[in-house]
Amino acid sequence: MANFEYKNVIENLLKESSSRSRDIISKRFGLISFNGKKSTLEAIGEEYGLTRERVRQIEEDALKGFREALSLKYPLLSEYFKEAIKSSGGARKEETLVKELGEEEDKNRIIFLLNLVSGIKKYKETNSLYPFWALDEKSAQSAKKEIADFSNYLTKKKIPVSIEEYLTEKKSGAKGVSCISLTSWIEISKKVGQNREGKCGFLKWPEIIPKWVKDKAYIVLKQEHNPLHFSEIARLVGERFTEGKVIYPNIQTVHNELIKDDKFVLIGRGTYALAEWGYKPGVVKEVISEVLKTSAKPLNKGEIIRRVSQQRMVKENTILLNLNDRSHFFRDSQGRYRLREA
Repeated sequence: MANFEYKNVIENLLKESSSRSRDIISKRFGLISFNGKKSTLEAIGEEYGLTRERVRQIEEDALKGFREALSLKYPLLSEYFKEAIKSSGGARKEETLVKELGEEEDKNRIIFLLNLVSGIKKYKETNSLYPFWALDEKSAQSAKKEIADFSNYLTKKKIPVSIEEYLTEKKSGAKGVSCISLTSWIEISKKVGQNREGKCGFLKWPEIIPKWVKDKAYIVLKQEHNPLHFSEIARLVGERFTEGKVIYPNIQTVHNELIKDDKFVLIGRGTYALAEWGYKPGVVKEVISEVLKTSAKPLNKGEIIRRVSQQRMVKENTILLNLNDRSHFFRDSQGRYRLREA
């Protein structure tokens, strides 16, 4: 922020307080620690020979005085902080807000000053939410409600979606909620995130945060919408999931990972497809069996070849050799095939 030096602002506020209050506040908010570490009420109490409750009272009284001083001396700073929250729907994840307001070295100073601004409130971390700041209780509750609604929507959809898609589908239910607001609120959630393509989903989904080679391979296939050879999958994983210098995963490692995972189906000649596209696992004979099993009537040789070729990249002769297995398949007088009854 060009017009304010946070360090100078804090020094000006602290210099008018007692040395004990100044020391307690500085330690509680990590304002004087080299590594930014904050002291506990118990640790400060032991140092001064005070109870934990007494230290808390001194802290509260000091903060009250600092709030009044900030409001009088630096009203533009208070408005600047409020506007940073208001512009994103009235609620912001603390980490994101602090990064926007200043450099890493100013983190504790900014959090301290945020505590002094009248009209905003910090909400503590929970099992599902990161700590965040809001203009008022209404804004905080709106953010929590939309996070819950969006999570329920994802549970039903079971696939990543963009915020625009969600708001368009929700329509009247999302009245007053903008893309900017919802994007900001979703950051508060510990369970929902956004990937590189701007799609949102649960963090446990590989499409959102791919941790392993198989997760990245899954995303590559989804993006390409076509079966790919494992060497091509390895190449695309390297190009799309490494920052700076491209690092390609070991080709054989990719092959080994895919062949062990049920999400992928080897359809022939090192080429993999996704099971969710309708491909079934198994050797050619098993594919032929599945084709005949799901057919309402016996099939001729040409139709079997056509259907099996949709599932496997194999030569026509390979299909015919397997079809000649009389222990599995029966050919009638019209040259049509069906499964041989057990």
